[in-house]
Order: sequence, then C-alpha cells, then structure tokens
Amino acid sequence: MNHMKKILYGLAVVAGLALLGANNASAQCVASSAAYVLRSEGTAEPAGTVTLTCGAAGLSTGSIVSVAVTGAKVDSAAGTSATVNGWIANCGNPSSGAVLNESYFACPSLSSGVAFGAGDVQPAETTSSGADTFNFTPPAGAQVFTIIGMRINVAAAGLPAGSVLTAVVSWGGGIGTGTATVVLGIVNPTLSSKTGFGSTPLVIPSCAPVAIPTGEPITMKAAPVTMTAANTVTASFTEGTLGVWQDKAGIIAGAGGFPPDGAATQGIRFRVQLTNVPAGMIAYVPEQVVASANAAAAWAAGLATFDLVGGGVSVDGSGGALLPTTTADGTWDLEVPVSGTITLVYEVNNIGAANEAAWTAATEKASLNIGLFGTSPLASGAISASVSVAPVGPPTAFPSVPQFTAGVSNTIVNLPLCATYLLFPWVVNTNDGNYNTGMAIANTTSDVPDIGTVGQTGNVTAYFFPFDGSASFSQALGTGVKPGATTTFVASSLNKAFQGYVIVECSFSLAHGFAFIDNPIAGQNGFAEGYLALSLTNPRLGAAPGTAEISGH
Repeated sequence: MNHMKKILYGLAVVAGLALLGANNASAQCVASSAAYVLRSEGTAEPAGTVTLTCGAAGLSTGSIVSVAVTGAKVDSAAGTSATVNGWIANCGNPSSGAVLNESYFACPSLSSGVAFGAGDVQPAETTSSGADTFNFTPPAGAQVFTIIGMRINVAAAGLPAGSVLTAVVSWGGGIGTGTATVVLGIVNPTLSSKTGFGSTPLVIPSCAPVAIPTGEPITMKAAPVTMTAANTVTASFTEGTLGVWQDKAGIIAGAGGFPPDGAATQGIRFRVQLTNVPAGMIAYVPEQVVASANAAAAWAAGLATFDLVGGGVSVDGSGGALLPTTTADGTWDLEVPVSGTITLVYEVNNIGAANEAAWTAATEKASLNIGLFGTSPLASGAISASVSVAPVGPPTAFPSVPQFTAGVSNTIVNLPLCATYLLFPWVVNTNDGNYNTGMAIANTTSDVPDIGTVGQTGNVTAYFFPFDGSASFSQALGTGVKPGATTTFVASSLNKAFQGYVIVECSFSLAHGFAFIDNPIAGQNGFAEGYLALSLTNPRLGAAPGTAEISGH
C-alpha cells in the first residue's frame, strides 16, 4: 500500500467509526464512502463512492434522501449538458445509469425507476463554491443506494493541498431519520510548484539562431550535435504528491490513490505548450524522458519514462497514441510550430507492477530538454511556455476522462532585435585642423570557442546631434560588417564643422566603440584624449540580457 493509499485508508476508517456511532442512534441506515485522491489541477476529478445501506424499517414511502457535497460543486466535463456523471443504484451498478439531473434510473425491482427531486444539480452549472445538493425519493424498504461517478471541479473551487472533501448524507420522512458526513477525497497536486522552466529566459538573437540541422530529418537517433546551452530550454517536472504519477496499468489497477478504472486508455499525461514561436524556428525533442526517483537507491531496470504522444494527439493533450520507442534508442523528433504554437504531450509509461513499490517510495523528477533551431532572420519577440497536467479541459477526444486546468504561461525565450546602440557623448570637428575626432566600432560577435557566440553580420549607421539643438543628420559608417571586423570613421570626413554627441546604431549585437579627440594642427605640441562609447538600451527592445554590453565589463 503506497503512502497516499495509507492516508486515504486512515480517513475512511476515521469517518467510518464516526458514522457508525451516529447511525446506530437511528439504527436504520448507515452511510459510508470510498475516498480517493482529488488532484488540485483537476476540473472533473472522480470523487469517492457514497453508499447508503438501509434496513427493512429504514425508509418508508415518501422518504427523501439528500446528498450535499461541501466546499465544491459537482460537475462533469465542461461544455457538456449533464452536470453530474453519476447514478444511484439500489440493485447493483447498472451498465448505463441515469445522470443525477432530470433523469430516472430503471432497475429490475423498480418498474418506474427512482425519480430525482427539485434539489437536483441543473445542467451547465459552473459555480464552484458552496455546496451542491441533489435529492431523490426512493421506495420504502430495505435497500442499498450507491452514488458513483461524481466529478469535482477542484481547480475552480480553489481547494488547497491537503483539503478533505466531504459530503453530508441525510435521510428522512420515515422511521430512520438521520445525517452522516462521509469523505469523498483528499486534495493533492500532481505537479509541485518546482515544476516549470527556469526563471531567467534564454536569449536567442533574432538574427543569429542556431542553424536548423542539415536535412531537417523528422527523427534523429540522438540529440542534434549543435544543441547546446545557447539554444536549449529545459522543463523540469517534480511530483506534487507521492505516487500520483501512474501509467495506464496503474490507473486501471487503482494505484496512486485513484479509483480503479478498467476503461482507462492512458496514464498520467503532461502538456508542454510553446506559444509565439516565430516562423522559421523549429524544435527537436526526445521521444522518451527517463524519470528518476529522488532516492539513494535507484532501481536498475524498469525505470519509468515519459513517452511522447503522437498519432493525432489534440492540442489539449487528449487522444493520440504513444510513439513506438524503446528505452535505449534515444530518438529525437522534429516539431514544427502550427500558427506559432508547439504542443508536446508526454505520458507516464513503463512503471510495471513489479516496480510499483519502488516508484512510490520517493518523489519522482524528470527533465525535458527542448532544442530550438531557426533560419535567420527570425521575427523579434518572446516565446512563452506552460506546463500542465493533460488533457486541458474541455478535451476534444475522450470527453469523459478527467481533465485539468491549463498551467500559467511564462516567457522562456527572448528573441531581441539584433542591434547595439553606442553613445559617443562628445564628438568635435572644427573643420580647420584644430580639433578632430576619430571613432572605431568593433563587431565582437566573433568570440573564443569557449564562449560560443554566434557570429552576426550587419550595418553601422551614425546619427549626429549638434550641441545647439539644430537638426540631426545621419551617415552610413559601414555596410556588411562581419563578425570580428572593425569599422572606423573620422569626423573631418563630414567636410563641415560639428560639435555634439553621436549615437551609432549597429545591426548586430555586442558592438563596442572607442573615440579619440586630438588637435592635429598643433603637431607635437598638441594633445589627445580617448574614451569608450556607452552602450544604450533601446526601450522598444526591452532590457533583454545579452543584447548589449556595458563599456566597463
């Protein structure tokens, strides 16, 4: 029994003991429940089963049974007409039951079924606070009522981790009037707050992305050799609650504190979605990510994996099928944005019953590396990403499966316009040989190999601002200045007098400048003075790290 099951079992025992004492007072009906994990991110989490067992004298004609879920609304999949996917059975679970609103349940011992009253949940209800109550009027006599299939919108209710969700069951109108509180589940997150991308966005100059691998294969047998820290973003996953990451077999068996689901078609899924990806940029991602237990002893075989889902998977994370991978093949897949969006869906796989104890013994972690490549020039801007439990509701495939709220999107990559702005605060040319200024601008995007800067080629234009505030003017200083090259300029080449400041715009990053003022007419008796240009931030581009350097670096 894993950690979460022990907690739920303890809750059920405590609730059962309390209920036993309460129900013995009326000695007619006993309410009980099976409690499950309710994931914090879930918008349609399956709640525990509620059972009301009544003796022969427990209910008489006209009795009303009421079930009120406290702290959250009972909802089915968003966007559907029925608010509760459940039914009440007094002769075993039916193969297909009526929903708990405006419907009837036909049972072999009941010719007309069980009618539901005015307190039923109504269709399309979306309110997530307060209590949801539904009533039904059963026939008299000994019987067992089972309420199954309830789904709770935990995310909308805002229930914090550790919250215990309960329901109040009451019955009356006959001899056995009574009330009992039963436990439906305990709220816990699937992903911890440590899940997501780093807090500092990666900077990829829009004019100098890492080139798309030659041939652009759909699959590669290893990570692209040009995939480095300069073009890789990493999504980190940390299990929010011990044991909740389960594969398909675990979900079917009811591992991790979930209700057994023999109809389960998938394990726990995660969606990573990149938005605002510019045209000309693609990504390579691994088909398989190995999850590692945060424990001293790692298991030697059968390590669980996150496997990439393909085969027509929807952008919400529903549908599709696991790609045919093996633990050792290390295949990477090409992902091309659709309307600026790249959606990746991974599913927990390969735990196996033999490894369940080891898998649930410690908090699990995994890291997904995403390589970004592009063809220059790219549009400047910012790429955002979110990490969610999938599918994000409402799903387009298998609408009856649990669904989750979308994760918060944050900037993970800045794509600044490739430009540097250099300020020369004093430039003078008297045009008579008394004073002149020389300037040198270096394109330092050619670096030593250990730094690994991608080279950029661009133009250099100077904007002259006279000291008296008269009209400014511009002049090209260099065209197609290559990485590592330096362009020079002397103010006397203007062939007119000038005093003031100059802003030089370079269409490449990491430009540096130097100015030198002298009075050449004085010969050996003259003087000279030099200074470094100041690097400016263009407020239109933002202060993205790495787009400019300060002279004193």
